[in-house]
Amino acid sequence: SSNDEIGDLAGCLNDMVRKMRFSRGELEAEKERLAVTLRSITDAVVTIDLQGRITLMSETAENLCGMTLEDVRNKVFSEIFLFEDMQFGSGEDPYILQIKESRFSVKGRRRGFRSPSGKMKVVIFSAAPIKDYNDDLVGIVVVLQDITAEEKIREELNKVQKLETIGVLAGGIAHDFNNILTSIVGNVSLAKFNMSPQSEE
Repeated sequence: SSNDEIGDLAGCLNDMVRKMRFSRGELEAEKERLAVTLRSITDAVVTIDLQGRITLMSETAENLCGMTLEDVRNKVFSEIFLFEDMQFGSGEDPYILQIKESRFSVKGRRRGFRSPSGKMKVVIFSAAPIKDYNDDLVGIVVVLQDITAEEKIREELNKVQKLETIGVLAGGIAHDFNNILTSIVGNVSLAKFNMSPQSEE
């Protein structure tokens, strides 16, 4: 009867709703696990969609760009993260574009990054495609490792090494100059010794 058919249909719908609720619960749990993982990662992690808009960002990424995820969600990545190897207003980040076209990762690119406060930072830029079960590109994950402190230490070490080199060079020049002076003084003394008394007058 039609009542039985409606009952069966309602039962099927209820089963589907229960499964959807269970799936939504699983999805929420997975999102929470992902959020906890992102918070524990020391590098800055940003995920963007195929339009280049930010969808997710770790706490370290928030600290790096000086804004929260709520501030930047759905904003274009290349407008928030300004790298010195890009011209202002040049559009999409060249590495993001490269990943979209090639579907291959980009790893270990050293890039200067200007924070919103205007401070220059140095980061190691890596990015990889995010693919679905059908191997279709659905987004891109970007990882930025802040190496500004290490770069400053390296610069200071280079300065010290240059100063040491200059010191060694100056010491070598002084030593050579001293040898020349000693030779001149010695030759003058020898010449005076060999001179006759008449030539001294």
